Amino acid sequence: MVVATRRSKADSTSTTTKEVDSASSIKKSMKSKKPRSTHRPRRATPATKPTETAPAKSTHLTMKEEIGDLFDSPPNSILLHACNCRGSWGAGVAAVFKKKYPAAYKVHVAHCKATKAEDLLGTAQLIPPQASDAKSGESHWIACLFTSVDVGKKKGSRESILEATGEAMQGLLKQIDEVEESVTISSIRMPKINQGLFDVPWERTQAVLESIKVPGCLRSAGVEVVVVELAEEAKK
Repeated sequence: MVVATRRSKADSTSTTTKEVDSASSIKKSMKSKKPRSTHRPRRATPATKPTETAPAKSTHLTMKEEIGDLFDSPPNSILLHACNCRGSWGAGVAAVFKKKYPAAYKVHVAHCKATKAEDLLGTAQLIPPQASDAKSGESHWIACLFTSVDVGKKKGSRESILEATGEAMQGLLKQIDEVEESVTISSIRMPKINQGLFDVPWERTQAVLESIKVPGCLRSAGVEVVVVELAEEAKK
């Protein structure tokens, strides 16, 4: 009976040990399991590109240069040249204007005869395309800047020519601004004015022109000024 009693205690001890081992394994299992996080990682937001702003248009006259033929300009372009106040297109690029636009030349002469030369200085004349010139394929506006009273030995000094150029160009831009309300002008195209018969370095004329403020309507319309130089002249 003693033996039986001992076996019973051993069995009891074994059972107790198994229960303890089972309990400790549950605790270990609970300790080893980490609680699930309820925090969700934020999605990376794509980097936004900075808004690009269009470059502001210059408030002053800007010009670009091209090599080609001035008289091959697109229709409704304004072809500009510097003139004396005597109504003479007898030499230089003016003579070419006279040959290609005879009807416009008649309008120019009439304008000069109706106004004193001294009063024309520093003004501009804008001649619309003339019907007879347009029939021959020359549908351009002609702009005349009166920058010198006379030619040859009687021409004005460089300083007076430059002053008249600035005043005349400002007057021309105002006329173009008024015309733009009813007609679309594609561009203003011209040779390097004043440097021929009037003997003024182009760089000085260019500086005067680029200092002129452009009316807001012309800036928004995108009217550009193009200086056209013949290939032969560009090589010099």
